[in-house]
Amino acid sequence: MNKEDYTLAPQIAPDAMVKAREELAAQGWTRIDNVLAGKSAISLRRDMESLPWALMMRVKRQLHEIDADLLARLGEEGLREFAFAGSEEEAGFRQIHDAVTIPSAADKCTARGFAIDRLALAWSMPEALDGWQEMLGDRPVARLVAMASRYRPGHFLSDHDDGEDPRRIVAFVLSLNEGWQEDWGGQLVLQDDNGNAQSLVPRFNVLNVFTVPRVHYVAQVAEHAQQGRYSVTGWMLSSD
Repeated sequence: MNKEDYTLAPQIAPDAMVKAREELAAQGWTRIDNVLAGKSAISLRRDMESLPWALMMRVKRQLHEIDADLLARLGEEGLREFAFAGSEEEAGFRQIHDAVTIPSAADKCTARGFAIDRLALAWSMPEALDGWQEMLGDRPVARLVAMASRYRPGHFLSDHDDGEDPRRIVAFVLSLNEGWQEDWGGQLVLQDDNGNAQSLVPRFNVLNVFTVPRVHYVAQVAEHAQQGRYSVTGWMLSSD
């Protein structure tokens, strides 16, 4: 592994780690600023512009990868109408956004060589896992799974709780958006057991972490948004 891999390792100051651990224990979520070295975060975001994005859409509980032919036939607006088709009960959890999966195997990450792959490798190193463990407490962190996401105008993620996999300890969202305006939408909205909501506006080089299961969603990105909403998202998993 070359030196570049380590530049994407998490850079969390001890006092920030203490604050994150306390917030997770008290309220079930935390937000950590400047989790990557500044230049590394800028390079990661720049690299994401040229990723081989695929449009992912979940309708009536089925996840679809939209190919170029279908996109050309329906257009973005037609796809959004398809995504909202049917009742809430029929549709269940819905999503439409661009994504790039990060391989779980280290050799595949190394071979492909995207910055998101190097990030996943760096965040899965033993010293990084020790840091995540310090933040999370008792339940051991065995590994991470992650993907890159891009939400363009009209894209959204409906409310769900990520609870289908019992190995998930927390979910994380590394937000990589400079100059994002609140009226552009795209907020990560977290709900507590009483239905109270916390709305987190996309920011740059900020890590959002929240316990699973927890109801959350991504608000629809407004048509007038001047950029895509970029992030690296995933889960920290236990071994059992």
